[in-house]
Amino acid sequence: MFSKVLIVCNPSAGKGESPRYGELLAKQLKEHYRAVCHIKISQSGEDIYRECMTASNRGYDTVICLGGDGTLTLAANGLMQNSERPIFGFIPLGTANDLARALKLSLNPNQLIEQYSNVRTQFIDVGRINDEYFINVVALGALPDTVMNTSSEDKERMGFMAYVREGVQTFFDQDAMELRIRPGEGEELRLTTNLVIVGLTNSVGSFQQMIPHAKVDDGLIHLIAVKGQTTLDTIRAAVDYKLDTPTQERYLTLSSQKITIEQVDGMDRIVNVDGNSGPVLPVELEALPSALQVIVPQGE
Repeated sequence: MFSKVLIVCNPSAGKGESPRYGELLAKQLKEHYRAVCHIKISQSGEDIYRECMTASNRGYDTVICLGGDGTLTLAANGLMQNSERPIFGFIPLGTANDLARALKLSLNPNQLIEQYSNVRTQFIDVGRINDEYFINVVALGALPDTVMNTSSEDKERMGFMAYVREGVQTFFDQDAMELRIRPGEGEELRLTTNLVIVGLTNSVGSFQQMIPHAKVDDGLIHLIAVKGQTTLDTIRAAVDYKLDTPTQERYLTLSSQKITIEQVDGMDRIVNVDGNSGPVLPVELEALPSALQVIVPQGE
């Protein structure tokens, strides 16, 4: 680790400060580890993916990305193509920063860069959705796109109710989904719902208690879905969640290494993957245990 380091910066992240943070990080790694650092300012998402996909072949033992969860997802997709995957590090510069929250990293980039003076590593699971990968969450329903724009402060303060407040119009406009859900080799379930969330970690959209039992390395994906077809069903479920009284009457919850989700109603349902538009149903989801080794800075 830190012999030859590729630092990939999303130039639009961190209010345009990503390249400056990249320079600070390179200085820190050179001072503490005598690392050979190369900084790449990405020009596109494809650029991020390609840089990470070819990292091992170019002799990099470590790849560190600076950006939000979307940047990290692109990086993870690239790194998963390496036969010998470099160690993965990141400086979170997004809105939700779910992976950073799950790993309990500092969300202050200057502080986190300082903490690179002393690090440990940890293996984390990576999610597979069809033939692509994700690191945090897959969501279904009209609401997730709106929720991604909800402020982190509101999500921390209001929890699941922030989903309702920010997405009131979406709630009233959306159609209920008729789905088939199959966990691993388990029995097929039929579900009418307005909202499905499948997470790898406990942090979803910066709300850290959405799936409180989920861990970054438990080898499982965790699904939570609201039961019912009306707006009122979803609002009642949100209130229950806020009051910490979720019941099986209002929710479907399950954990499995594999989950398949299919539409029954014939509608084209687009899946939201780590905050970005993903594939259309049906999808096959799988947790790939300990697929990436990540850097967890400790500081002095």
